Amino acid sequence: MKSSLLTALCIFILSHTAWSQTIIYVNAAATGTNNGTSWQNAYKDLQVAIDAAKKNNVLWVAKGTYKPGKGSGSITQSFVTKSDIAIFGGFKGTETQFAQRDFKTNLAILSGDHADNDDPVDNTIRRSDNALHVLYADTSVLNFILDGLVISGGNTAGAGGVNDERRGGGFLCYGEVKIKNCIFRNNYAYFGGAFYPRAQKLNFTLDNCTFTNNTADAGGGGAVYVVSPDGIGTITNCTFELNKSSGSGGALNIQISKPNFRNCKFLFNTASGTGARGGAVFSSIPGSNYSNCEFAGNMATTSGGAININGEGYPSIVDSCMFTDNESGFGGAVAMFNGSKNTAQALKVTFNFCQFENNTASLSGGATLSGFKANTIFNDCSFKVNMAGLSSGGFGGAIFSQNDSTSVSIFRSQFELNSALKNGGALSAINGAKINIEKCNFEGNDAVNGGAISFIEDTIDLVGSLRILNSKIEFNQAKDYGGGLYLYNTKTDVNNCIIGNNSCEEGKGFGGGLSIVQAKSPSVAVKFINTTIATNKAKSGFGISTFTNAANLLKIELLNTILYQPDGPNYQVESGPQVILSLGGNLSSDKSLTITGTNDIINTDPLFVNAGLEDYHLKSGSPCINKGIKTAEVLSLDIENRIRDNSPDKGCHEFGAPVPNRDLEINNSLVIMASNQCNTLQFTIESDWKGVAQYTVFDVTGKIIITGHFNKWSTKENIIHEGIVFMPGVYFLNVVHDTTIVGKSFFRD
Repeated sequence: MKSSLLTALCIFILSHTAWSQTIIYVNAAATGTNNGTSWQNAYKDLQVAIDAAKKNNVLWVAKGTYKPGKGSGSITQSFVTKSDIAIFGGFKGTETQFAQRDFKTNLAILSGDHADNDDPVDNTIRRSDNALHVLYADTSVLNFILDGLVISGGNTAGAGGVNDERRGGGFLCYGEVKIKNCIFRNNYAYFGGAFYPRAQKLNFTLDNCTFTNNTADAGGGGAVYVVSPDGIGTITNCTFELNKSSGSGGALNIQISKPNFRNCKFLFNTASGTGARGGAVFSSIPGSNYSNCEFAGNMATTSGGAININGEGYPSIVDSCMFTDNESGFGGAVAMFNGSKNTAQALKVTFNFCQFENNTASLSGGATLSGFKANTIFNDCSFKVNMAGLSSGGFGGAIFSQNDSTSVSIFRSQFELNSALKNGGALSAINGAKINIEKCNFEGNDAVNGGAISFIEDTIDLVGSLRILNSKIEFNQAKDYGGGLYLYNTKTDVNNCIIGNNSCEEGKGFGGGLSIVQAKSPSVAVKFINTTIATNKAKSGFGISTFTNAANLLKIELLNTILYQPDGPNYQVESGPQVILSLGGNLSSDKSLTITGTNDIINTDPLFVNAGLEDYHLKSGSPCINKGIKTAEVLSLDIENRIRDNSPDKGCHEFGAPVPNRDLEINNSLVIMASNQCNTLQFTIESDWKGVAQYTVFDVTGKIIITGHFNKWSTKENIIHEGIVFMPGVYFLNVVHDTTIVGKSFFRD
């Protein structure tokens, strides 16, 4: 540790020394000879100091207000920068050491407001006296540093201006710059209200900066407009707040560039004009990456309340970001579409460990929307209380996907309490999209059709495909069709899943578990393998309801599947013939469907542990044990990662099967039990992975006592599960994340 600290200190000293050969002092209140040699004799005019600076000179700027133009008041004059100098603000005017400066207290303000009459809120009035650009760097500028200053009051021309007159009210930059610890506020431009970096093959850096209350006209980019072909922008630890644009990109508009964002906040930015997209960020060329960023309260008129991505087929990664309370017409948080027509690879965006909560789309895609060659992957994400459809639209409370060139893959993610005005409380897809879902939970979502998932193909011969593995679809609600799922002309494979306790009772009420409609060519197959469809409710078809026009249009295949609806029929034909085809190994608790395959059983109780409490594990003596059929499509592990042998059980749970042997401390995981409480399970898990995890407690006989899941977003997570009755004895706790399992035994006396 001492060695690391010493190394870091040496790097800082050497870096600062390179810029400290000559210090030029600037103080608007200086009373001496104004030659820049000391605080007493500091330059009063910043531009004079810049002009006097040589290579590797450092300017120390004291608190106060500095205006461009050397006192001329000309709106065409800016602070013109140069290469190889650094300007540091934040000094009181008495410091002898760089470390003594306090840029948060001693504000050094570069202001374009010559008349000192700007409105503090509205950046469009009383601006005729303001400088077009507060700062300017031409193409010759390299290695320029701006650190610890406030840039305000820049005001470029509006739509009637030409070229540079409309760009970058705060800083118009054609050079290579590093900006740190700066505040950009109350600037206005047609393009890029505060900062407009436009440099061919040059890079820019923004670190620990704040952009607040900047405005752009229809050109977009309320705070920043980036045009930097082949350049790389790095934006770290920055806050973009209350910026606005009547064009796209309330905070940033990214053109021909791929900046990367890390540890940034985007708060209450707005893109409010007709057709405006990207309340916080509009990116016409993907490839930007976002890591550990927060997007809250942003709004766009048309699409992408927080981020709108479209353009060429470069991949973007969004990692460990939080999206809350954003809103737009399409894609309340994020909208992605229009991949390149000239590339085989469409636009690709990957979300890892992201949280989407309380986002709203007035039309569709409460959290995200993707379509037209935009492929999306979600890993270990959480979607809660997102909503689609205020008065019209209403598809996909969390996710909406459309178009046959679009795919969505979702792994180990949670969908809870999302809602849609029409279809797909959690997820809605149309027009041939391809959806893949693995190890996900859908709970408490709500819509008119498809409480959790809706898939509609309404374009001739564009059959969509839906694949769901190792997932739970429970306690969702629909009014008309499909409490859990609504499938229209959709090829579907459901394997190792639970579809339980969903309801469709308030409206037309078709299909408590799912409703399947096939009304046109081509024909499709819907297949269920080792799936438990149980305790769903509806007015008609408590488990499955079907609508078909002809026998050859729809085929429902069942393999090792349990249907158990104690309050109503497992299967109801609403129109057309029965379309069930058994592949063997199934159980129906009633006679509502005809199945005659090998090991098929009808009118028999599957003997769940406690279906009333959603425990669909099999009791000892269940007719489902070892009565499934082994085929290549049967997965080797059940829904809880228990081993499934050559005599599989019916349904998604294997009775008494062991968990595969794995190191109990994979990834340095550690589970610590709390004190010996009789009715509460409390434990802390500490590990280096993030995402959705499931915990299970079982006794020495292998009986499941409780199970649940939690979202793990930090290294250390504390979990409490109350209301449990533990009898005295030894118990085992397993925590599972993907293929990682950690365990701990404990004793209750």
